[in-house]
Amino acid sequence: MGYFVVESISTALKFGEEQLSSLEFDHAPRLHAELMLQAALGIDRASLYLNPGRMLTEPSEIAYSAFLARRHKGEPLQHILGWAAFYGNKFKVGDGAFIPRFDSEAMVERAIAILESRTSSLEVLDLCCGSGAIGLSIAAELHDVRLTLLDSEPTPLKYAALNAEALNLSSRTSIVRASALGPFPESWHNRFDLIVANPPYIPISEISTLPVDVREGDPLSALTDGGDGLSFYRAWSLILPGVMKTNGIFLTEIGDGAVNQVTEILSPWFIVTDVINDCSGNQRSVECRSLTIAD
Repeated sequence: MGYFVVESISTALKFGEEQLSSLEFDHAPRLHAELMLQAALGIDRASLYLNPGRMLTEPSEIAYSAFLARRHKGEPLQHILGWAAFYGNKFKVGDGAFIPRFDSEAMVERAIAILESRTSSLEVLDLCCGSGAIGLSIAAELHDVRLTLLDSEPTPLKYAALNAEALNLSSRTSIVRASALGPFPESWHNRFDLIVANPPYIPISEISTLPVDVREGDPLSALTDGGDGLSFYRAWSLILPGVMKTNGIFLTEIGDGAVNQVTEILSPWFIVTDVINDCSGNQRSVECRSLTIAD
């Protein structure tokens, strides 16, 4: 990385954009330079552009240079900033917690649409919750939702608890450390109106092809099951119907090109009702309901 000399905001932005443009894994160098400079200066985007001639102080220059250096090493931007943007909110994230991404927002929108038509107290379970972004985004929009966030690791749950507090959702949120593959508590029998999940669905053979900031930034256990990426769907097809209400819905993310495989796995135990595309038009989520005796 080149050397940066203390100058104005506009010069710093230009320098940062040039530095990030050289990185194969950074596809928004101008935006990311803006965000890092905002963080270094402690100002918002409007202030950044209203004061282009403002000179950086030495501490802000040191901070900005350090941010750029960390990004050059492949560290995720969200870890550098300490938060990730998702569904209109900032979610605290850090090393050891999966970073929420825009692709998951389509599933949140669908979940909200499903639950809006239901008037009773609603129980939602977010499996493999990470920082809690999916479940908390749903609960933030619907005041009748009681949310259970489940993850097997303590670090993601630490961030999930912080995010629940930041969104004033702690009183409606339960944090559970347990395997998403079960067994689940007896008290969960026929409990949930909606279950959402973003499991580790990337085949282990494809991990090496991921961008460095994903491959090394996200926990490996949040990216892959260590096999073909389908093991969670196989387990859930057997255990989730038992914790869902009769009219309950299961929404789960899927990998690229995996819709037929996932549907085949779930079909003996669920009725697949829809496939939801993400913001890029890729088939990203499967919606289904559990079979009943009448079915």
